Amino acid sequence: MAGYRATPNRGGYTVSKWGVRGMSKAAALEFGGTGVRVNTILPGYIDTPILANRRERMHSEANWSGLGVQRLGEPADISAMAVFLASDESQYCTGADFVVDGGASLGYFIPLQDNR
Repeated sequence: MAGYRATPNRGGYTVSKWGVRGMSKAAALEFGGTGVRVNTILPGYIDTPILANRRERMHSEANWSGLGVQRLGEPADISAMAVFLASDESQYCTGADFVVDGGASLGYFIPLQDNR
């Protein structure tokens, strides 16, 4: 989500994500005439090993009211978007950001902080 909205105390991380978005938009313009499509997938909190040390507490203590689907995402949620973007079904999509975050960017989702 740091590629879609600013994240406090993570300036470098946020800048790197925004940089990828900018680079993908430039590439979409540069390669559009060749048939190459360039898009970004912006995942939210996905239940992967990187969340292992926080998973149980996130399920029980996080404020889920600001998250539309009120659960952590699954890797399949992201891979489904990747399959769509690789398919002919998305042939008119380029230079776009596809947010797959369960609605976290719509509200005020408060996950546990890393230092808790």
